[in-house]
Amino acid sequence: MPGFKAVVSFVVASYAGAALAQPADAGLFLSVADNIGTEINGFGPFTDEDVIRTNPAGSFAEAFFAIDAGDLDAFDILPNGNYIVSSLFNGNIGGTVFDDADLVEYNPNTGTIVGNYLGIGLSTFTSSAPDISAATTDDDGNLYFSMLGVTNTMNHSGGSLTFTDGDIVRVDATTGVASIFVNEADLFDDGDGDVYGLHWNGDGSFLISANEDEVISGNSFLDGDVFTYFYGSDASSLFFSEANFSDTANGHDIDAVFFNVPAPASAAMLAFGALVTARRRRN
Repeated sequence: MPGFKAVVSFVVASYAGAALAQPADAGLFLSVADNIGTEINGFGPFTDEDVIRTNPAGSFAEAFFAIDAGDLDAFDILPNGNYIVSSLFNGNIGGTVFDDADLVEYNPNTGTIVGNYLGIGLSTFTSSAPDISAATTDDDGNLYFSMLGVTNTMNHSGGSLTFTDGDIVRVDATTGVASIFVNEADLFDDGDGDVYGLHWNGDGSFLISANEDEVISGNSFLDGDVFTYFYGSDASSLFFSEANFSDTANGHDIDAVFFNVPAPASAAMLAFGALVTARRRRN
């Protein structure tokens, strides 16, 4: 593909609506809000329909997956290899159109949408114009997600739940009961923010990106950063820096995050996450 630089022996082929790699591949998987010309340290360009595979240091980047139309807004890989996807606008994968409130499960081997994960979709929500902005799952298949609306209301097996755009909601995969797992007022130091990207780490922390520059647990992060947030101890640290974006025309909001470190590479890959970088502020 024109404009892509090869630094490792990963295969890059035509990727619209299809996977380029297997979920066992290590990497930090990102999608961005910018619809044209995004580059990570010179690798790219990428658009808002793409999932980019890179690493916490941003030392390589390649296209991994893309929806055919829309603005990819959440991405997760399940243990069975299927993807969970949402789109900021109505999305399209392989000719199947889905709503921006749908959290679809996509099988990359067959190239088809197999349904909505845990049945989460437009009919789940009673609030107006629902829009899922971030989603991730844990080892038991429980779902954690966030939405854009200031006031969101969903029906679930336990009744009805109302929450806001900075809350992280948990849906139990077995019971279907939904609850607020992390409150917006606890996550954001000023009590107000939007969660744009979300990944469950399994160690008491999430990887998170936000829609604006935010202060989290006393630390400042840009909207193009991915940070680690320990929800039990209210601690945070930088994981991926906005400084890795080398193009200058875009805002670099990150709106989907997934991280995979298969053994025995775990220690080496996680070491990249301990970034100590000079902060770059916007003018």
